[in-house]
Amino acid sequence: MKKGFIFIIIGTVLGALLMGCSQENKPVKITNPMDRAISHYILKYNKNKYLKTDKQFEVHKLYGASKNGKGGIDVYIYSVYEGFDKESKNKVKSGGSLPALVKLKKIDNQYKVIGYKEPDDGSGWTPSIKKMFPPKYANEAIKGTGVEAIQHQLDKKVNEWLENAK
Repeated sequence: MKKGFIFIIIGTVLGALLMGCSQENKPVKITNPMDRAISHYILKYNKNKYLKTDKQFEVHKLYGASKNGKGGIDVYIYSVYEGFDKESKNKVKSGGSLPALVKLKKIDNQYKVIGYKEPDDGSGWTPSIKKMFPPKYANEAIKGTGVEAIQHQLDKKVNEWLENAK
């Protein structure tokens, strides 16, 4: 009788653990509010990191996103950030591009960035991306897959801004 009871308890505990873990790494669709939260955060994060400019823009390539098991969402992106001055027309005054891991969480009914990690510089670049990203996204991020397309999106935003600034 005791053995049967112990097996029931062990089975229940294992089942509960497996159910809780089953949500981890589950793919997540990124919504517009999530996307805006990411861009807003990156613009704010980079504002004092680069030279002061009249206007800053950020676009990113989404490689994927998954639940992280801590009630949040891990988002794997390649971000392009550039700052411009009106007098320099569409010549970049300041900026950068790189892969990043963004951690989102829904707080008070809106998404907030609760973590942001960029890869290490130099020889640490590739190993740090491989630590930050799942293998299926790491190779794309290392190659910069999709960056050319998002650069075109950024250029379009800049040209619209310059047209409206006249």
